[in-house]
Amino acid sequence: MEGMNVYVAGPVLRPDHEHDFRYSLRFLYGQIEAEAKLAGVVIQIPYYERELDHLEASEFAKEITRRIKLANALLVVLIHPEWSMDTRNYSVACEAQIGAEADKPVAFLAYHADQVPRLLRALAREGAIYTFEKVDFQQLFQCLAQRAERQGSHNW
Repeated sequence: MEGMNVYVAGPVLRPDHEHDFRYSLRFLYGQIEAEAKLAGVVIQIPYYERELDHLEASEFAKEITRRIKLANALLVVLIHPEWSMDTRNYSVACEAQIGAEADKPVAFLAYHADQVPRLLRALAREGAIYTFEKVDFQQLFQCLAQRAERQGSHNW
C-alpha cells in the first residue's frame, strides 16, 4: 500500500465557492490527506488549479483522463444531496466511469450509502461504499490496494 496513488474524484475546492459546504469539504479533504499520509498513500485531492480550470473542454478531459490512468485507484466523493446543485460537480460520475473503464478500483465515499446511484454502485464492483460518519480510511486504502493488486493496476 505504501506509495499507492489514489485519485480523488470530488467537488473542486475553489477559492470562490459561495456554498456553505466548502468548510465541510475542506475538513473532509484534510482528513483524507492526513489518513493517506499515515498509510503512505499518495493522494490527489481536487483542489483548484488555475491552469486546469482555463483549459478548453477537450484538453481538460484529456488531462483528467491522464491523471486517472496514472492513479492506482479512485476514491469518489459524493457530497450531501442538498449541496449537489452546483453543476460544476457533475463531473464526478464521469471521472468514476473513466476510472472503471481503465480497470481501476473505485470506492465511493458518500453522505449516505443509498445516495450512490445504482449505475455508479456497479462501478464499485465489490461494494466499496463508505459513509462519512463510519469511514475507516486505513481500511478503505487497504481495500483499494488489494483490489488494485488483483486488477493489475498496482505499480507502487
